Amino acid sequence: MLLQRSLKLPLSFMMLFLQKNKSGPTIKSLWEGKGILMKTRMPITVKIASLIWLVYGSLLLIGASFGASIIVTLMFSLRLENLGLFMYIPFILIVLFSVVLSFIFLYIGLQTLKGKAKDVFGSGVYSLVSGLFGMLGILLLFLKGKNTLNPDLIVGFLLLLAGIFVFIGRKQYKEWVSSKRNI
Repeated sequence: MLLQRSLKLPLSFMMLFLQKNKSGPTIKSLWEGKGILMKTRMPITVKIASLIWLVYGSLLLIGASFGASIIVTLMFSLRLENLGLFMYIPFILIVLFSVVLSFIFLYIGLQTLKGKAKDVFGSGVYSLVSGLFGMLGILLLFLKGKNTLNPDLIVGFLLLLAGIFVFIGRKQYKEWVSSKRNI
């Protein structure tokens, strides 16, 4: 009888915890793996990478608009009729390439920051390749003996860093996106 009474109190507490509780998951649901809602956050590394992409895309778009204004100014001020429009085609193509590149970086930055990108693998590879190409050009200049600090070196390093950051936080980002879609 004493044993039954001594077990009755712990069993009643156990039954209390095993019942459904409105304030949160119960021990039983936790034991069975139900009712656990993990609130994950966007990894800071991916957030930094997307901000780098947004800043780079914005600056590239500003530079492209500046380049376009220079081309238009040269076309109307110099009035070189004998050279025609063919002289400006390489500059126009460079400006168009810069505009397309800036929109790509702005797009991947916004999609990643909003959590609409399912995976950041492609963005990370694109950032790594862009950063490596930027740094490779500066490395070639350095090997030729031009030891100046070029802004392209900084940009290439930041894009390379953004790509590395994305791969560091890729798993957590995918978990964050999947938990965001399940809610």
